[in-house]
Amino acid sequence: MTKGERLALEDLHDKILIMVDDLVEEYVNTDTLCAPPGEDWFPVQTRLTGEFYICSDYYDRLPGESWIQLCISAHCIGKNPHGIDDYLGLDVWLRYDPKDGRLTNHRNTDSMSI
Repeated sequence: MTKGERLALEDLHDKILIMVDDLVEEYVNTDTLCAPPGEDWFPVQTRLTGEFYICSDYYDRLPGESWIQLCISAHCIGKNPHGIDDYLGLDVWLRYDPKDGRLTNHRNTDSMSI
């Protein structure tokens, strides 16, 4: 990445956080991705507190591509019998095109138990 591209991504920081927030919320509220009340498979919507934090972020230009791939890892907090803890990990994939300055959802959000 060039210095100009890094600066452009810094300027998009708030927009990136809003997109991640929207995509995490969309994921956890989709009944085909999270078990709705009464269902028993991972992840269970009713275990989620509605809170998450950004665990890590990764920015990379793939070989031969002009755009930059962003992976923002979010940890969703869940309730358990002993309190609350990290429960669901989500990797949110975004794409930044330096040519036109567009930031878009790059592909599906990947999930994992944590």
